[in-house]
Parts: sequence; C-alpha cells; structure tokens
Amino acid sequence: MESILFKAVFQDFEKIHLASLKVLENTGMRFFSEEMLKGLEKNGASIDWSGKIAKIPAMYSEDCISSQKNAIKKGKKQILLNGGVSSKTGNKISCKFGSGAFYIYDWKNRRKFCPDEKDVAETIQFGNVLDDIGMIGIPVIPEFINGKKPSPHVLPILRAMLVAKNTGKVGNSEVNTPKQLRYLMEMGQVIKGSMKSFLEDPCFLTAKHPISPLQLDSNACEVLLALAKNGLPSNIVSMPILGTSVPVNLTGSIILTNAEIIGTLCAIKSICPEALVLGGVMPAVTDMRNGEISYDNPLAVKVDMAMAAMYDNFYEFDFGLGIYCSDAKFLGAEIILQRNIQLAATVLSGRMNPPIGLYDKGMVFSPELVLLEMDMLKNHAEMFGNRNLFEPGKNSEEITEILDAIDNVKPGGNFLTQDHTIKNFRKNFHSALLTEVVSLKEEKKAKGLFELASEKYELIKNDITPFMLSSDKEKEIDKIVKKACEDILNG
Repeated sequence: MESILFKAVFQDFEKIHLASLKVLENTGMRFFSEEMLKGLEKNGASIDWSGKIAKIPAMYSEDCISSQKNAIKKGKKQILLNGGVSSKTGNKISCKFGSGAFYIYDWKNRRKFCPDEKDVAETIQFGNVLDDIGMIGIPVIPEFINGKKPSPHVLPILRAMLVAKNTGKVGNSEVNTPKQLRYLMEMGQVIKGSMKSFLEDPCFLTAKHPISPLQLDSNACEVLLALAKNGLPSNIVSMPILGTSVPVNLTGSIILTNAEIIGTLCAIKSICPEALVLGGVMPAVTDMRNGEISYDNPLAVKVDMAMAAMYDNFYEFDFGLGIYCSDAKFLGAEIILQRNIQLAATVLSGRMNPPIGLYDKGMVFSPELVLLEMDMLKNHAEMFGNRNLFEPGKNSEEITEILDAIDNVKPGGNFLTQDHTIKNFRKNFHSALLTEVVSLKEEKKAKGLFELASEKYELIKNDITPFMLSSDKEKEIDKIVKKACEDILNG
C-alpha cells in the first residue's frame, strides 16, 4: 500500500533530501570505525581523523542511493525485520512482538513482575498461536535463566534460543558484536536447514542505532559491517529525541535523521557496494516540564509518518515506522486513547505490522493489551486500509444476492434468518473486546475492556497447543548456545 499522507504537505521531498546531503557534506558524520573512514576517504570524503568525522560528498551520497534503488528495481529483496518498527506487508495484518520490555503485567493479580525464562517462553507461545502476529522477537527480557542472572554478553544468544524453541515465526535478536552475530547465524542455519536458506529468508535479524546527532559508535559500526559482509541487510534505526538530539520541529528533525540514515548507507556501501541498507526511525519529543521523553507526542508521530512518506515516495525504499508503544504508566483509558491514534497512523502510512503489547515507554508488556491493540488495528484497517470499498469483480454477484434477500424479507420483515446474513455476519463482525459490558439490572459497568481481554487471554492460554522444536534441531541449538557461552565468556 502506498503511503499517501503528507503528500500535499511535503510535496517537495527533494528539498529535504538536498538539505540532508548538505549536512553530510558540510557538517559531516562521526564514525567510530577506521575501516568505514578509510572506505569513505577512498570515495572522496574528507576525513578529520582526530575527530573521526567524515564529510561525505553529495555526489557519492547520490550514487549510493541510486545503486540501491536500481538493485531494488531489479528484484533485490528488502528485508526489514527489526522488532521496534513497522515495515510494509501489504494489506495483511502481521503484528509484532519485539523491543523487549523488562516487566510483564499480570492483570488478574494486578502486579508487574520481572520474568524468568519460563515466563518468556509462555509469552512467545502465546504470540505463536495468534494468527495476526507475524513476527516474534523477545517481548520481554528474562531477568533470570536457570535461576541465575545471565551475563549481558551472552543474553542476545539466550534470547534467540528462547525464540527458536518456542515459535516457528521469524524473530529479531539485538546483537552487540560480530561474534554474537556469528552464533545467531548458526542458529538460523539450524532453523532454516541451510545457510543459503537462512540468508534468503532470515529468521533472526538485528538492527543498530546511531547516536543522534550524527554519530555511529564502534559497536554499531562493527555489527552493521558484519551484517553486510555476511550478505544480510544492514538495518539502521535512528532514535532522535526532538529538542535534545535533533531540532524540535518537523523539518529540522527529518533533515538530520535522514542524514544519519544516508550517511550510514554511504559508509557501509563504501566497503560493501552490494549491501542492502534500510532505515527506520523511532522518534520521541523532550518534555521540557520534566526532562522526560514522550513517544505519544503528536510531533513524534508526525516525524514517523513524514519520514515513511518520504522513503515510500522519494527514495522508494522500505522504511521502518517507529510507533511502537504508549507512554502511559498504567493500563487504562489513556493507553487505549494513545494507541488508537498511533495505530491509525500506522495504517494510514501503509504499514500493518506494528509492535504491540507495550506501554510505559516500552518497559512493560501486557498480553491483554496485545489483544485490544489487535482489535483496534483491525478496525483501522477496515476503515482506512483498503481504498477499494467494493471487491473488484464481485459487485454483480453480490448485488444479485442482496436483491434476493431483500425480496425474501419484503417490507416490514428482518434479515436475521436470511442466508445472506448467515454467510456475511462473521466476516463483518468485529470483536466485542472494545465494548464494555453493562449490567442492565444494576445499571453500571460490569466489565471493562481489560477485564474482557483478560478473560479472552485465559481462554487462549488454556487452549494453547505448545510449539515444539524438533528434538534434533533443539540439540543443535543447545550445542551452539553452549559453544557461544564458553567462547564469549572465556574467550
């Protein structure tokens, strides 16, 4: 689906594009990678070696953009699987579990808690049985595994292991070193059956983030280059904070954020010209009253939508939309209001796979919120997702059925027993989760949205047929994890 929002407001994307290239040419971007700096220097960049800043010629930026655009037009597959951003999936709803939270909220007992590996596995299994969940990263980060706090150096490997053992759906696992990436790829090879199959259709991917403004740290440089050298897409997701790390208006924030993405694309292509480099954005706005950041601020949502529109219509690349959670700290009406607006924005931007289930700035995961957000997304998809109000080619057949039903009912009748009603009711009926239950006897609310969602969650949980990885693949995964832990912790 083509993103249409902001076309009228931002018709001249080229001005934004040229301004971003001026930033890269005049101000430059800092790369904490000697290899990247040397690659850029070979391609005409002016390098300040003491400051590690590359001033990238606009002509080279244009060449890198053109080469990627041509590769995509020739059929190069765009893969953007970062768990925190929404990419293009056509009209299919395919929500995500991703961007790991630190807590799970237990609605029944009204408490949040730090999960262990069993809780994480149950959460992944829950996502595995939901048809409208297409990707499962780690929705929550386990505080304990086998009763111990895992080392952060091996946690990405352990998280990927939990995904591999509890779902057949693709997942993301944020890795921090090329060595971690190597073991992630080995696990992917086991799941897919061969490295060739994994590279063609990865079941694990990772993205890295620049440090705004205009810096790519050594960790991000190393991992992005390792991805490119191994034939995997190098996804760069900028996280601008308007008013702190980027200008606090729409045009300024887009110019600088776009410069970070294009600069990273140039640095990677200076070494790996055939690499696929895709971008995304997860903006927030500084709240000057308390110094905190807000993802719900309308300006942050506008940055998301404008960036997505620019990449859809000007660069013609897929782009990650970062509308992923509510700022609200407690489950209630505030979250429903905030997420309703955000989910409408994702659909209007042509993206049907938002991350769901997260609130309190992504710190807490709620299964009940997952179910409510899926229903909200379906409502928005029904309203805004399909521009064809009538199904092509079916109008004549449908109108004939309708006329027959009307003739059968006649004046003063009803349609409850008509075949047309029975045939179409389920297709056009939407979940009752978003409608409160009112006691007519007591004339008060009996159940609210989260109570209804909790009941549905319990039914789903009790009816789950657990995903089971084949025993031979599970043994191979365990061997890889053991080897990785020994290598990373003792190497």
